[in-house]
Amino acid sequence: MHHITEFLNRQETIETIRRLYKTQGKTIAQIAKIVGVSYTALRNAMLRHGIITRPAGRLYSINENVFDKVDDEPTAYWLGFLYADGCVHRTCLSIALKQADSKHLALLASFLGANSPIVPYQTRSALAVSGRHLSARLKELGIVKGRPTHIETVNQIGVSVVRHFVRGLFDGDGGVEKEPSHKVTFCGRTELMAWLRALFAQECGTSALLKPIQCNHSYIAYLGYKGYFNATKITDYMYEGATIFLERKQRRIRQWIMPNKKKSAKKGWKTRRENGSRLNQYK
Repeated sequence: MHHITEFLNRQETIETIRRLYKTQGKTIAQIAKIVGVSYTALRNAMLRHGIITRPAGRLYSINENVFDKVDDEPTAYWLGFLYADGCVHRTCLSIALKQADSKHLALLASFLGANSPIVPYQTRSALAVSGRHLSARLKELGIVKGRPTHIETVNQIGVSVVRHFVRGLFDGDGGVEKEPSHKVTFCGRTELMAWLRALFAQECGTSALLKPIQCNHSYIAYLGYKGYFNATKITDYMYEGATIFLERKQRRIRQWIMPNKKKSAKKGWKTRRENGSRLNQYK
């Protein structure tokens, strides 16, 4: 028994165990078989050397406490993104995007501290992570089937990071049209669209009377802002101080040209907005 303890206390043994468990995602039972010791002896050694163990049956690691407070940009942004596109079922969080956006799923996985694989499925890529606390917390934040109310969500977001939550919603369920439309749209429950309209009216000076377009026989509505100056008020608000965003949408917005510049524009002209817009800071 003494020689087993001595073996498990060796630095090279601990590093091997750490690599197998943390990097390769092997279970304690699998590692015990590899190194030739009992399950109990291995688990005790892991605890003794600060190798935090996963709950029983978990193959991949995750930080389950990332959404305990929504008071910084990454947490607010990813909450908005998951509110738009995520699904929580029992103790599992899952999300699927088109394969062109798989890089964005990798950023989400990194934020979650998850080493779960991103799995291609037909034309989409999917990420699924398990965690009782994480799932319960996301449900508290309103990520439940049908999103019956946004109140539980917005009430727990720090005032200074609301713009990041909105950008997450936009990247998940919003749209941006290319030239010459200059249009951004949001999609969600009618009540959420009314909240966004009031927020934009307060923060961006847009119309508080703009009516969301209701989908036929549905609780889903669309909120759209069209025209260069209206649309850029919204995008400037969302992207102020932004370090996380879906690149293809931000790139499309940056390609907009001011209307009074179009007449003098030559074919292939790549000049971006020159009106002092705050978005120019985020190149």
